[in-house]
Amino acid sequence: MSTEMGWQYTTCQGTISLTDGGAAMVSSEFRFKPHEGTPLTPADRNGVTVYGAPGDSNGCSRHVVVSDHATVTVIASLAQGPDLLCAIADAAIDGMLPQLTRGELQPLVLPPDSLGRQDACRLLDHTEVRRMAGIDARQVHPSFNGQGCEWSTGAERGPSVLVSFRRAPQPKIDEGTDRAINIDGRTAIVDTWVGGALKLPSCEVQIAHRPLERPTSTSTVEQLSVSVYTEAPEESNCAPATELATAALGRLPRG
Repeated sequence: MSTEMGWQYTTCQGTISLTDGGAAMVSSEFRFKPHEGTPLTPADRNGVTVYGAPGDSNGCSRHVVVSDHATVTVIASLAQGPDLLCAIADAAIDGMLPQLTRGELQPLVLPPDSLGRQDACRLLDHTEVRRMAGIDARQVHPSFNGQGCEWSTGAERGPSVLVSFRRAPQPKIDEGTDRAINIDGRTAIVDTWVGGALKLPSCEVQIAHRPLERPTSTSTVEQLSVSVYTEAPEESNCAPATELATAALGRLPRG
């Protein structure tokens, strides 16, 4: 099994090589709570209540509530068959339970300028968000540990602004519609998307904040991402996305 850092400081991923030559992906992450609307069944595993549901072709998940505001979630995916996926998820959660029950999870030590120590919801103020038509600045949806923040209308598919932090390769132009711009002396990549069934057309601005190294020695950075989703041609979202990214970058410690 090989492991690597997840997209955010609240996640970790691993790849399992299977005997049939295939592979399965296992991810563990902190969430406020399991996703709403998902019917979960509690089960006792070594004296700990673990919540889960039958798997499907998309994956199988298990959840352990560790406090009023924190849940550890394990998701197994990619492998063929829900039974195998759920067996992998159960094995992963069983391996975590001894450490969880002993209370041995220690805070990650990060430098002061790390995005892992920042709060995405504090990077934009209400007046800046309110300039986006249709967005209610009071509809704020934070991610766990401040690693993301979304302002929206509250509708499932409506206008929204998303600020998020990632650990990812250096942003670069990899599509014909991408372009590089300069924001406060830093190179930013502007990436458009035509939208889909669940999200409106969007424009995303990606900015490298601080370099670091992955366990696999692949060069990576802490990355600030600001996306604007509206019912308009995706390119028209780029001006407000750039404006908001400039404001958000100005409130971060210099990486």
